Amino acid sequence: MIKIVFLCFMMLSSTLHAVEAINRWIPRLALENVNEGWGLGVGGRIESPILKETTAFGDTVPLMSYHNPKFYLFGSSLGFHAIEKNDFKLDLIGQYRFDGFKNDDSVFLNDLKGRKNTFDAGISLSYLQNWGELRFDALADTLGRHKGYELTASYSKQFKTNDFTFEPYLQGTFQSKNLVDYYFGVHADEIKTNRPFYEPKAAFNPQLGLNVRYQLTQNSLLLANFAATSLSSEIKNSPLIKEKAQFSGFLGYHYNFGGYKQNSSNLGLKENTGKWYFRMIGGLGTDTKLNEIIRGKINTHPDKMAIAGFDVGKAIVEDFQGFPIDFVWKAGFLRHFEKNHQDDFNQYNLALKAYYKFDLPVKTRIGIAQGLSYADKVPYLEISDAKDKPDEISRWLLHLDVSIDANLGDIFNSKTVDNCFLGFAISHRSGVFGSVELFNRIYGGSNYNSLYLECVR
Repeated sequence: MIKIVFLCFMMLSSTLHAVEAINRWIPRLALENVNEGWGLGVGGRIESPILKETTAFGDTVPLMSYHNPKFYLFGSSLGFHAIEKNDFKLDLIGQYRFDGFKNDDSVFLNDLKGRKNTFDAGISLSYLQNWGELRFDALADTLGRHKGYELTASYSKQFKTNDFTFEPYLQGTFQSKNLVDYYFGVHADEIKTNRPFYEPKAAFNPQLGLNVRYQLTQNSLLLANFAATSLSSEIKNSPLIKEKAQFSGFLGYHYNFGGYKQNSSNLGLKENTGKWYFRMIGGLGTDTKLNEIIRGKINTHPDKMAIAGFDVGKAIVEDFQGFPIDFVWKAGFLRHFEKNHQDDFNQYNLALKAYYKFDLPVKTRIGIAQGLSYADKVPYLEISDAKDKPDEISRWLLHLDVSIDANLGDIFNSKTVDNCFLGFAISHRSGVFGSVELFNRIYGGSNYNSLYLECVR
């Protein structure tokens, strides 16, 4: 169960420092002066290539967030505010490391062992004065991938004008020998004529960057980061590396449902409604693509793999900005029945769902949920779709739920079943066509056509 919670918190951000900015700088910038509550956003990043025979890499970054006086979650990072005394702060932090790459990212990398992403954890110290902020982070590998550690020290200073915040910074990052060797070394069984053995030592990488924050409304921000990193000689001398520096950029949008403290405009949100959503769901697997199902092509897989389960939701916003749209956080459980292809197993989902409500004689809703899914085993539908490519399957992927339903209370003219909805849903797991590094750039996925009953109380 601990593993499931851990993976759910990683919702959220191919090499090096573009993602580092999203983990280290953007969360603090986005959560500055924020009211307690949930948020959601999306961003895009791009970085110059440093691995040989690779091109510039772009990525989609989900930005789910939560913040209260003691805890925060933002994208692929989380933290606990352990000490806050005057201008000094100490946080316990964790963040996903995206430095991994696949051996098919270029021909030059063929026959290398894939370098995996991991999850680092440690502490963050900061000291804020009028002249700027000093910050020190210490992180170590928790999953035994690179088995190393990283130390980062930085100085930054904010300049504010109207709704803009500009924050230039200078930082230096020390990476231990084990970390550098794992991602940039060439081991004895990976040697080729043009790829000699290489065992680097520890590295120090200075970086110059700029963060930008623009407050669009009481609840929404635009966030940006631009950075240039000079690579240590221990990295740039690796046979895998072709550049001496790396340049990166990030641009994102984030909406916080609780709003920000510096503005007081009322956008018509009805928050903390107290309504709970309870849903029972069951369905059959299909080899039809999601867009084909939405267009009406509904069939089942010949082997009739099935799912059954439930989810529980809590409404956080009703009638978003005056529109008939409700937002609901949902946590769900599904049992997979694999029809002798493999043992049955469980799946766990965490998602934010939006419902669009139609004012008709029979209350009708169209819903779409997006979040994270973790399965105890990779579903057989995804294994067969990957065609024996082990790098194209994962226990955790994007979770998508698309639904349409009608109110039974209106259909049967009964108050007993009012606000109980009978509907059809597509339960979908996906790697978003290989566009998200968090999902290891997986292309595959699975779909289940489902019927459900959901009651709102």
